[in-house]
Amino acid sequence: MVKLSCNDPLRRSPRLTRLLRVALCLVLLAGAPGWGQSAQVTPLLLPGGIAFDQQGNLYVAETGAHRIRRIDSTGALTTVAGAGVQGFGGDGGPATAALLDSPSSVALDATGDLFLADAHNHRVRRVDAVSGVITTFAGTGAAGSAGDGGLATAATLDLPTALALDGAGNLYIADGRSHRIRRVAAATGLIATVAGSGEQGFAGDGGLATAAQFDSPGGLAVDAAGNLFIADSHNQRVRRVDATTRIVTTVASALNLPRGVTLDAAGNIYVADLHSHRIRRIDAGTGAITSVAGEGTELFAGDGTPAVTASLDSPRGVAVSPAGLVTLADTADQRIRQIDAQAIIHTIGGVGGLASGTLTLAAPASTVYGTGTATATLTSSPATGSVAFLDTTGGVSTTLGIASLTGNAAAFSLGGLAAGSHLLSADYGGDALHAPAASGAAPLEIAPAPVTAVPAPAATLYGQALPALGGTVSGVLAQDAGKVSVVFSSAATQFSAPGAYAITAALTGSLAGNYALSYAPGAVTIGQAPSTATVTPSPVSAALGSVVNIALHVASNTAGIPTGVVKLLDGGTAIASATLSATGDALVTVSTLGLGTHSLTAAYAGDVDFLGSVSQAAVETIGVAANPDFTLAVSGAASQTVSAGSAAVFNFAVAQVASQGSTLASPIELSVSGLPAGATASFSPALLPPAASQGFTLTVQTAKTASLRLPVVVFVCLLLPGLFLRGRRRVVLLLALPLLLAGCGARVKTAGGVATTANLVVTGTATSAAGAPILHSVAVTLVVQ
Repeated sequence: MVKLSCNDPLRRSPRLTRLLRVALCLVLLAGAPGWGQSAQVTPLLLPGGIAFDQQGNLYVAETGAHRIRRIDSTGALTTVAGAGVQGFGGDGGPATAALLDSPSSVALDATGDLFLADAHNHRVRRVDAVSGVITTFAGTGAAGSAGDGGLATAATLDLPTALALDGAGNLYIADGRSHRIRRVAAATGLIATVAGSGEQGFAGDGGLATAAQFDSPGGLAVDAAGNLFIADSHNQRVRRVDATTRIVTTVASALNLPRGVTLDAAGNIYVADLHSHRIRRIDAGTGAITSVAGEGTELFAGDGTPAVTASLDSPRGVAVSPAGLVTLADTADQRIRQIDAQAIIHTIGGVGGLASGTLTLAAPASTVYGTGTATATLTSSPATGSVAFLDTTGGVSTTLGIASLTGNAAAFSLGGLAAGSHLLSADYGGDALHAPAASGAAPLEIAPAPVTAVPAPAATLYGQALPALGGTVSGVLAQDAGKVSVVFSSAATQFSAPGAYAITAALTGSLAGNYALSYAPGAVTIGQAPSTATVTPSPVSAALGSVVNIALHVASNTAGIPTGVVKLLDGGTAIASATLSATGDALVTVSTLGLGTHSLTAAYAGDVDFLGSVSQAAVETIGVAANPDFTLAVSGAASQTVSAGSAAVFNFAVAQVASQGSTLASPIELSVSGLPAGATASFSPALLPPAASQGFTLTVQTAKTASLRLPVVVFVCLLLPGLFLRGRRRVVLLLALPLLLAGCGARVKTAGGVATTANLVVTGTATSAAGAPILHSVAVTLVVQ
């Protein structure tokens, strides 16, 4: 319903306007609802496809005005879709505010939802019966024939020209330039081809419809049984696809560019035969074809007379009302006409002619992006309405914008037009008294606007993520804020070698092509990254002479891995060096650390990418064994010489080493080997307790020799005094001499006088906590004379 006020200008003759305005305002002021403009006094511009709803309201695709109009049972006319401006827009909003482009056909389902073929937008759009909101039902807006098997909204159509619904609500689309009939399933929204191979031509009667050839199908109808009727326009025939077998056949030929197709309740077919300027009827029973309107002359005449004697001009649409009245779109006569029950034809919508005018477009031949104005001027009597400014570059018409006529002129800013070559034109949509008009083409060259960028200097470290680069930009128009930006970049990466790298700048964004960029020099400076050295000895406590594994590691404070040589320092003195591996690791093994604590550090000198570093000190303690143990050592002379039969005493020391409180599991047993023949040995003490450090002695008793000889000197010394004694005293001396010689037995030599050397090995044996034997030995030397 169109809402009007008493001051709304009604587009008709001045006298009729005054009369209708008075009548209309009286009704509105009285509160009468539902009033619309009378269809019989409102111009229609190239009405095309038409369809009735169940209440008898007639919907008209007003192709030339880019609207869908409704004529209700009272004759009132309202706009139900389209703002009257050629273009595409408005999905998701009120249908009356949407932009359409040459809508060619309409269809209504059982709920009253309206489907329209938005032909030059390559879409089928749907207007909700309750909300009046318009959405795209099929097609993406791109011309094509792809998408079968998927959602209709993701498929492409190519000039959809006709629509029809079956009893299940499935929508059939005559896809004119792809020479196919496609169906959108009501239940799933999926699209499929039901007729036409896509090849332009005529072939396939008697075979499957999907294998047949069609040429620019322009009309559709579905009967109650689901059989599909197709106006195969450029093949000059009407063809039928059987609902069960899907076989295609011809039901009428020898037509002259048939377009609209419909059926009455009895199954008779009506065809708008465009170039013969007639409405034809194909009898459901006999197949006979007759004319029900139009005598074949291309003009307007005959209202109020029998329809078969009236004149039509290029009819494109036909429909049968719920009351059975044949209704037609007399397209070039700008009228909707209807045949009454007595076969008399009448105009029920449209007035026929409109005032014409000349539209002239003035625009600069060249300009810089963001500047310039185009002006369209209509040479005619004072007119209202609007002008669409178009870009027809490449043969594709794109609506740039809409401007209202003021003083028969409309101006449009070229500031939003992209840089490049354009071919401008303007279309006036007309008003109630003026016919649409189109201007000639005006070539326009738009140069990119200059933009200047100054990059800000940036610095980072090797292995560190590059900082976001930025700078100052000037020259981008305010209208393009958020749609054009400058991206600063550099060849430097996170792992580029330290140094300076140039910063470059580039335009990005949806409107970047409208600008030409220049930028000042700038650089990203990459410095050497800090490193961190660590030292980890293992074990941290070791016995003297034990092997200590010292792990050296150099890590990046950013990313990447340092390379080169790392040194091991003990108290600041280098004791080893190693080359870092691919993971920044090195292993040094030492066994020469002295008793006590050692302050170990790792010193890294750096490489081309990394600075040097010295680790925190790690303390290594030497002197604590890894397991319970003992040491055995000679604490006195390691070599002794004795006479045969004498004893030698050797002194030893045992130091027991505990580990984390654990001691030996058994006393230390002592043994000796390598004794001289006949010698005996004894230890004191014989056993050493498991948790004590103490000394012990080894006593070796050598054997006496078996053959002894009195030294001559001793014998002479004893005998000499006796020579000077007399009598009894000499006898006593001689008797005592054997006893004296016997007392000298300890002072004998081994037979033959040869010394014997014995290498004695003293061994201490104990058991570890794990039950393993622990043995330590020490050697001494014994010489027996």
